[in-house]
Amino acid sequence: ARPVFRVNVLGPDGADRHYYARTLCPSGLEASAAIPFAANDAPGPWKITARDVLTGTTATTTVRLEATP
Repeated sequence: ARPVFRVNVLGPDGADRHYYARTLCPSGLEASAAIPFAANDAPGPWKITARDVLTGTTATTTVRLEATP
């Protein structure tokens, strides 16, 4: 079966940003996606979590957005 990954994004306040969520269906075990952060998104740490829908395995990373002048 082909893997299916669900990517969710939480803002610095911990709220789900559903408009940045993605479902990826790669042909192999690796996938990539761009998250088009906006200039007016809140600065601070944003949490990105990818979950394998079949196994439930997750991977999480954090990116820090800087305030725009």
